[in-house]
Amino acid sequence: MMTFKQSIKKLSWGQTIELPSLRSLRSTTHIIGGRYPCRSIALIPRMILSEFDNTKQLNILDPFMGSGTTAIEATSFGHSTYGLEVDPFAKLISEVSIHGFNKKELQQIILVNERIVKSFLNHIPDHSLAPKTKNIEYWFDEDNFYELLKLKSLILQEYGSNINIKRFFFVILSDIIRAASKAERQSL
Repeated sequence: MMTFKQSIKKLSWGQTIELPSLRSLRSTTHIIGGRYPCRSIALIPRMILSEFDNTKQLNILDPFMGSGTTAIEATSFGHSTYGLEVDPFAKLISEVSIHGFNKKELQQIILVNERIVKSFLNHIPDHSLAPKTKNIEYWFDEDNFYELLKLKSLILQEYGSNINIKRFFFVILSDIIRAASKAERQSL
C-alpha cells in the first residue's frame, strides 16, 4: 500500500493508495461549491502535480472539468489551466473557484453582501425572475421559495457590472437553494 507522502513514480499497477481524510486537513483549496455532488478528490491531482519540477509552468488540460478540482490544484502550483465542461452549473463553480479575486473585487463582495443583508428583510422580489419550472412547489415550500427569490433579486440588483462578483453570489445562492429545498440530502 502506498501513502500520500510517497512518490507516485513508485506506484505499481493495481497498488492501493492510502489518502488522509479530507476532514483532517486544516487548509483546502476547495471552498466554493461545497455541495456539488460529483467533486473529485483534490489529493489525487495534488499528488500527481507535486511530482513535477515546480520551477516550470505547465499547461494543464482537464477535458472533463466538473467543478474544477484539477484546475484549482494546478493553479495553486502556479500552472496554467484549461478545461472543458458541458454542465453549466459545474462550469460556474469552476469559474468562480479558479478566479483569483483581487483586493478591489473582495471589497466589492463585502459591500454587495452588506447591501443585501441590509435590504433583505424589506425587499420585494422581482417575480419575473422566478424559474418557469413545472411543479416547483414540489421542491420548495412557499416561504423558502419567496426568500430565495428575494435573494436572487437582490444579487442581480446589487452586484454592479463585475461578472465575477455576480458569479460568486450565484454559486452561494446555488448552495443555499439545495439546503432550502425539499430534496433529500443524498439525492442528486
